[in-house]
Amino acid sequence: MVHWLERVVFTSLADRLDNKLTLGMEMFEADTQLKVDEYMAELISEERFLAETYLWDNYKTDYAPVVKCAKERGIRLIATNVPRRYARAVSVGNVDALRKFPQSSQLYFGKVLERVEAIQEPNPFFTKASAMLKTVSAKHDETSPSKALTNEQKQQLVEKTLCMTRAQALKDAVMARNIADNLTGVFIHINGNYHSDCGKGIITYLKEFRPAIRIITVSTVYQDKLSELNPVNRGKADFYIVLPTDTHKTF
Repeated sequence: MVHWLERVVFTSLADRLDNKLTLGMEMFEADTQLKVDEYMAELISEERFLAETYLWDNYKTDYAPVVKCAKERGIRLIATNVPRRYARAVSVGNVDALRKFPQSSQLYFGKVLERVEAIQEPNPFFTKASAMLKTVSAKHDETSPSKALTNEQKQQLVEKTLCMTRAQALKDAVMARNIADNLTGVFIHINGNYHSDCGKGIITYLKEFRPAIRIITVSTVYQDKLSELNPVNRGKADFYIVLPTDTHKTF
């Protein structure tokens, strides 16, 4: 349902703007941009494109329709996400790990490296993860006093969480940077709710990179009662797609 609506909204805006807009997608990593361009220009087949581009398992059912729509209309598609190997490197080794990559790799994250490294304060992801770690640690201490975590082990857990936080921030910052660098008019970006809910994630960085632009967000929420927005969901976005809790999901 949500992905069908994405295509409907995209098509409607494309009609209204005479196809003068840009599409960006979290589902494509930046180092696949050349293949994306070749496919969109019909220089390579869909079969070759699918074989050579690492795509999400639900690409064919959920995202291919909007990509096809953009392709048919000659609308450029931007692969905005950071290549996953770099986010993985940060999650297991912190930001310093990225400095070990060759200069040619810096193309994909160099512009945001210092901004991501500067993160020290808890963000929603960090706070939630830290709370979970503290809860698990406390229960572990109570139930297995002889095997209680040492202060050093607890600190290692906190540091690991910070690495995970920075890896997530790297994705958000790179996506925002790629949006900003390709922003010439209306830009539609498709991403998971977590990356933009409550004006955080991508939105935070995009406002830094392009402070004068107008940003409108749409978020999908699931709740039992559809007649009014659940207070828990208020403040997440400018507009909402509200669906029943038991709505079928493809992934």
